[in-house]
Amino acid sequence: MLVLAVSLALPACAQEASWEELNVKVETLYQQGRYSEAAKLAEETLKVAETTFSPDHPAVAQSLNILAELYREQGKYAEAEPLYQRALAMSEKALGSDHPEVATLLEHMAKLYKRTGRGGEAEKFERRAKGIRSRNQ
Repeated sequence: MLVLAVSLALPACAQEASWEELNVKVETLYQQGRYSEAAKLAEETLKVAETTFSPDHPAVAQSLNILAELYREQGKYAEAEPLYQRALAMSEKALGSDHPEVATLLEHMAKLYKRTGRGGEAEKFERRAKGIRSRNQ
């Protein structure tokens, strides 16, 4: 029975390691300003996260956020927004509405809304993020 449990756990560990490796590569491409290449790899990373972790796992939310950031950097605002929204909802559910990761997502969404001329919405997200940050100091 123990052998079966270990053999089933190994593929999951390998998948998690693969997800982490892909994230490092995406981050490297992002830092180099190679957003298009990074986005393609981030799409793959998201697929790995969705098959490796539970649907509401923070790793999936992290992958969604990274891909949304890359889309935002490329001006693909319509593609970025639903990813941010999904990541935010997942993070609030998994981590709680006052978690610093939620504040980060709110800040990212505020940047998107500023770029798309939705300053009023951006301000709401910024205020909420600031409140979370102040409560977590």
